[in-house]
Amino acid sequence: MAVDGAGYAVVGRIRRSAFDVAVLAELVAPRGGSRALLRRAIGLAGRALVMIALPAPDERATFLSLGFLPAPYTLRLLGKPLAGALDADLAAWRFTLGDTDFIWEPRDTRGARARRPSRRSVRFGPSLLAAGAAAIVATMVSRASASSANKRMPTISKEADVGTGTFDRPPKPVDRYTLTNRSDMSVKILTYGGILQEVNVPDRRHRVANVTLGFANVNGSSTDSYVGSGNSPYFGALIGRYANRIANGQFSLDGTTYQLPINNPPNSLHGGFFGFDKHVWDVVRADVGPQGPELELHLLSRDGDQGFPADLDVWVTYTLTDDNRIKIDYKATNDSSTLCTIVNLTNHACWNLHGEGTSDIYDHVLQLNADQYTPITSALIPTGAIDPVAGTPLDFTKPTPIGERIRDSGNQQMQFARGYDHNFVLNRPSPTDTSTIWAARVTDPASGRTLTISTDQPGIHFYSGNVLDGTLVGTGGNAYRQGDGLALETQHFPDSPNHSNFPSTVLGPGQTFQTHTIYAFSSSPRT
Repeated sequence: MAVDGAGYAVVGRIRRSAFDVAVLAELVAPRGGSRALLRRAIGLAGRALVMIALPAPDERATFLSLGFLPAPYTLRLLGKPLAGALDADLAAWRFTLGDTDFIWEPRDTRGARARRPSRRSVRFGPSLLAAGAAAIVATMVSRASASSANKRMPTISKEADVGTGTFDRPPKPVDRYTLTNRSDMSVKILTYGGILQEVNVPDRRHRVANVTLGFANVNGSSTDSYVGSGNSPYFGALIGRYANRIANGQFSLDGTTYQLPINNPPNSLHGGFFGFDKHVWDVVRADVGPQGPELELHLLSRDGDQGFPADLDVWVTYTLTDDNRIKIDYKATNDSSTLCTIVNLTNHACWNLHGEGTSDIYDHVLQLNADQYTPITSALIPTGAIDPVAGTPLDFTKPTPIGERIRDSGNQQMQFARGYDHNFVLNRPSPTDTSTIWAARVTDPASGRTLTISTDQPGIHFYSGNVLDGTLVGTGGNAYRQGDGLALETQHFPDSPNHSNFPSTVLGPGQTFQTHTIYAFSSSPRT
């Protein structure tokens, strides 16, 4: 690749202070330059000056823009590159675009090259640096204004009739909504089950990938669609009325025993055979609000639905913010004037921060804000005890790779679940505290993507994809095998109605239950 004095260039300084993000100017570097302007540009830009110049056959070519992450010497690609993905090593003054190295080689006092190229490369000398520096002085203000004006706006759009919800009577058409923000993140949500079908997030090199497991089709075969998969994996779905398990499908309220469907023998799981994940939700609102694009869904669950008492009105609002957060707000009202009911709501997204269908999650590094957990029986039902995680494979109080202890054959809890399938008790100052706290943080070292989950709920259920067996085909066309995703479900404890020492999930007549969970995505530099 030939580079001369003409081309698009980026010049700016290295910012060292934490959380100081600098967006560099985009400009066209003319031939020649001025040493006086170079000195002035260095004074404006700081001690360390960095430049990349690329061939520009015409002024309509795509600009290359860079910005600094909140870590020293690390660059992040903000604009669309001319070709390939860009990486940078400022310590070596090396910038890699696709399969080509761009190296500016400063010379030491003896005139020797400070670095030698290891691959096909393009060198930037002082004259080209001077040209870029001169141009930045003349164009900084105008280009910054144009960049701001062209910034992508948050949007929400609808695709009508992408499938049919056959469990509703009569069957209902399914729509898909796409939410986008200003930061290259997008989310696709189906009205069927309120499912998070895709969550597309950039990594440390600004490459975007879908990081949640799911299916490409609403309807189809038993291996590649939401409606067709008889033994639903619940990918991305809203779960209710009661998330997680209830022992033998039974609980009692006010002297009456209620029987739920046994869809996970010998227990009832995630609301029964036809829980909230199997219904087409009504759209109440789809617009761009102060925080970003919002989609509000509604479902009415009638008295007796899957054996649960009382009419229950449920609203769920998805919001995508510009700082790459998905916020889910839940609201449920017991419409009965006489009957109590039980409520436990969550979203069953399964995450793979490397990209769905690309690998397992055993190298993901997990930290949980939980010193205790609820041990289970061989039927995966809590014993009623609340035990410390210390000294067990369930201790994630410090960042730990998920696969580090998952094969511990000497731990009975790991044997029962065939991995992780446990509820963790979040650290709170008191049992009645409902403030929003961080619950979990998981990082994929390869991509740098990090997911931090915050909630006002008392527990978080960690599931390591133990039953995935290669029979399901995901959104990207690849088979999902054991350990290819993890779920981190914020919720009340499993089987709470049958354990008086667990936080109550009873919702009395006329009462309203509200909760929220925030999924915050970020990227970290390679360490």
